Amino acid sequence: MPTAPGDPGGMGWPAPSMPSAADGRDRTGGRTEFLDGAWEGSGGELLLIRKGMFRVYASSDSYRDGHLSIERSQLVLRDEESCQTHRYDMQHRADQLALRDADGQVLEFRRTEEGGPGY
Repeated sequence: MPTAPGDPGGMGWPAPSMPSAADGRDRTGGRTEFLDGAWEGSGGELLLIRKGMFRVYASSDSYRDGHLSIERSQLVLRDEESCQTHRYDMQHRADQLALRDADGQVLEFRRTEEGGPGY
């Protein structure tokens, strides 16, 4: 996907797109169902989301589970094992998802059909 300089992933940073609004107010009502499914990261990781829960695979034998929510246009991931919370500015467009952390690092994902039953 071609990108403009300073626009990682071509997702239009910093202005959020739907379902979040440019004014920073959450238009999702905190609901996460629109993210349910399997997402493949540009680095090969697999992110599975279902009913407010996530599982992320960095490799086929290494994964983390946790809870996710949306607060003020940010995707909030809370790791079950470590209890650490990570917040990401979120851009979602059709089958693309981009997450930007507080350091400005952008993680790009594309929805995929893989992920097993229920995803």
